[in-house]
Amino acid sequence: MTSPLLTRCSLLALLGALALTAAACQEATTPDDADAVGDAEDACYTCNADKADSLQIKEGSYLARGILWVANTASLEELDIDAGLNKRAAGNIVEVRTNQGSFGTLVQLDDVSYVGPAAINALATYAQESGRVPYCGDGLTQGGLEVCDDGNTEDGDGCDATCQVSDKPDGPPYSNNTRTIHGYLDGGYEGRAILDTANVLTKEELDAQVGLDRRAAQGISDAQRIRSLTALDAIPWVGKSAFDKLLTHARATNRVPSCGDGRMLALMERCDDGNLEDGDGCSSSCTLENVCGDGVVEFQETCDFGDANDGDGCSAECTWEARGEGGRSSILDDNNREFQATPVGFYRMLQGSLYNSHYQRDDVDYWMFEIDRTRTVSIDVWSGVRSNTCKWIYYRSPSNTTHQEIFAPKIYLKGNGIYEEISSDCGKARQGEDDWDFVTTLAPGKYYIQLRAQNAGAGWSTGYSVGYGIELERL
Repeated sequence: MTSPLLTRCSLLALLGALALTAAACQEATTPDDADAVGDAEDACYTCNADKADSLQIKEGSYLARGILWVANTASLEELDIDAGLNKRAAGNIVEVRTNQGSFGTLVQLDDVSYVGPAAINALATYAQESGRVPYCGDGLTQGGLEVCDDGNTEDGDGCDATCQVSDKPDGPPYSNNTRTIHGYLDGGYEGRAILDTANVLTKEELDAQVGLDRRAAQGISDAQRIRSLTALDAIPWVGKSAFDKLLTHARATNRVPSCGDGRMLALMERCDDGNLEDGDGCSSSCTLENVCGDGVVEFQETCDFGDANDGDGCSAECTWEARGEGGRSSILDDNNREFQATPVGFYRMLQGSLYNSHYQRDDVDYWMFEIDRTRTVSIDVWSGVRSNTCKWIYYRSPSNTTHQEIFAPKIYLKGNGIYEEISSDCGKARQGEDDWDFVTTLAPGKYYIQLRAQNAGAGWSTGYSVGYGIELERL
């Protein structure tokens, strides 16, 4: 017969075992990174068109590119611990990029399971804190955002403060603030090779293959990404000898950049199209050439559609062409009904004429343009003489010898539920970037610009006809 004492002890042991089992079960079902903010399996960030999520990150923006940089290069540990992602999201990011390749858009990254607003915002914060968000002036040209990037935000050096090509060419070096460290130009061909080698090789490779002092190799390895020769030189045990050895290894492993290698080195090159040919927009010395038809508006060009053809809105000399009421250059009056509207197409500059007399009804002209997505549309209308005084056109009255203003047309924007009158700013031509008569944001659809002539009124023995111009920008 079992003693009461044994029974009690056995019961306590059983209860203790059950408690431990319960604790173990609870621990097994609780994520080991429960403190990390996570997303649901199908959480979506980019599907929110209004971007109500905190950072409102736009696809293709500098911040979006910084996020993709982290997602494509960070290790699992870095994504989990440093960036603060949930382990499921971090693991899935690494798995997808390993099996399917790098992420090219936020949409692709957002499609990963357990990646949603929380993960995207955490990656954005980490990209900013770790200096991985590109910017104008960092020396790396971001296609779609920048035409050039010469490593500074100065105007007048060929690449302006907004990373667009300025109106005149120049030659390297393209920055006035460059430094020479141990005889190497910071940002020059050899300087970039030294930095690239230091940033790519492991501590063991820097020691064994390059021949650096072990303390120098350790300091470089601990520094993560070194952005300048100045920063490299500041590392203990790194000096001229280390610079020379890094360059020697770069040359032996073909890591020294050069004009024609397809990688634009901002300080030394204005362009690099992967060859050493002249006449293709980028010269054999990697300076920009004024080539009409290369798709880049540069120097004295006002447009460049990527061809050298007339008749498409941008001439073979890369200047804006004007479309007339009846076609490319005609101003014949055959567009006085909405269904007869002259299609604008890709044209930016339009020209036409309005007539009126005491015996004829008001002339009306219609121009039609279409937009495929939400765009900012700017319109400017002026008299044919491109007068910059506050008047349209003056006409001599039959009853006196003074000039009287008679042409002040009514101008409207119509279509897709829109009907707005446009001020003509007294018929003056646009002066400067912000001097538009009318600027608005339009949804995708078909729109019309309508111009209606002013009635000359009684007492006129003759009619009038006057030319006008329209500039239409769709961004």
